[in-house]
Amino acid sequence: MVTRGGLAVAGDKRWLFPFSAAATWSPATAIKSMERLNQLPIRYLLVGHGQAMGDANQRITKEIWRAERKVGHV
Repeated sequence: MVTRGGLAVAGDKRWLFPFSAAATWSPATAIKSMERLNQLPIRYLLVGHGQAMGDANQRITKEIWRAERKVGHV
């Protein structure tokens, strides 16, 4: 997961930071990992690439939806 260029799950290409697109062997597995993380009460995202983000669960939910549209529903 990265926040540079917008929140992105591994395997999702963002034009401002496209490197996360190559960061997984299985985009479907990356989405499932985000779904599991999203079950936790997360207030802030502090990831290795990008700015800290508040409203973590809401943002993760949106990114899961976005990634599922690109990859196909998991």
